[in-house]
Amino acid sequence: MNYKPIKHHSFIASLQCRTPYSVSDSCCEPLSLEELLTLSGEGLPIRLPLNYASISGHPALRAAVANLYSGWGVNKTPDADKVAVFSGAQEALFAAFNAVLKPGDEVIIPTPCYPSLLEMPSLIGAKAVALPLSFQRGWCFAIEDFKLRISVKTKMIVINSPHNPTGSLAESKFSKELLELVREKGIYLLSDDVSVFSDFNDINLGHGYLDYDRAIIVGVLSKSFGLGGVRIGWAISDNEMILRDMLTVKCYGSICTSALDEYLARIAIENIAVICHRNNAIISRNIDVFESFLSDIGSLFAWRKPKGGIMTLVKTELKMPLHQFARSLAQSDGILMLPGDLFGIDGDYFRLGLGRKNLPDVLEKLKLRLFEH
Repeated sequence: MNYKPIKHHSFIASLQCRTPYSVSDSCCEPLSLEELLTLSGEGLPIRLPLNYASISGHPALRAAVANLYSGWGVNKTPDADKVAVFSGAQEALFAAFNAVLKPGDEVIIPTPCYPSLLEMPSLIGAKAVALPLSFQRGWCFAIEDFKLRISVKTKMIVINSPHNPTGSLAESKFSKELLELVREKGIYLLSDDVSVFSDFNDINLGHGYLDYDRAIIVGVLSKSFGLGGVRIGWAISDNEMILRDMLTVKCYGSICTSALDEYLARIAIENIAVICHRNNAIISRNIDVFESFLSDIGSLFAWRKPKGGIMTLVKTELKMPLHQFARSLAQSDGILMLPGDLFGIDGDYFRLGLGRKNLPDVLEKLKLRLFEH
């Protein structure tokens, strides 16, 4: 296997400076351990045995994850046995690709995207078929674009909604069309749902994918919950063979998640209403703040205001090349700005993260730097 560096990680490392501020953070505002425990009224489980956890995940945690999807466009709440726990979404995605794909298979993946989504299929000998999204079309998904890329080798379609990094949504009509398409062709559907609870417009981002026995749904605590330090992700599928094969892959990696992380994850999931209500309010406020910021800086930046999720791409018209500007911004102001080409899109775009409380202050710092140029 030829593992390639993840581009935005390499970019951050190459800056060789601290960046305590960010306009590109992909996660919502985190809670402290004290704040999380206060939500539940529980203390630290000091009598918790620190043994290996279950390979598939603690039953109480799997039941809590299943309950998240109650009414999620499915006929009934998924059974806890259809849930498998992983050390973050990345491990779950890696396990899904390895459980399904064989050399020579093709995977259709909308781009830009999180870089490893394009790279992981190639590690197996499969081919990632990019489906470019367009700023001019509002980053929208269109079912015809997927149909045009299907071949006899197509084994899987990957859909990520709300989309990282464009903020595009697979809205209800498209989700139904996509489900009909994969059913008709017998194609596996991998739905990367890591930001799906960032539904600040109350659109209802649910879908019917869980009723399809070749669908795999992946979630995590890092994005909508803001709890990246609790290394818990999950996969849900109605296909027990897929989950079994995914857990076999997991045994070559983490083997199991942390027992303490599983405990904290259950608390977070059972308090999703409080956590995500707070985080969605932050995103909504930051959208208004960024709109005001755009009116202050003139035509330097342009965007398609997101309907859901935590991120979007911003188009720039700077005199300085964007990579050069981003490096200067990091080194002089400690502000991290991630250029869009790190996620596979041509042109001068950067990823904007809307989930952090300090974004208004960071934008003020950015405004001063823009006026200097």
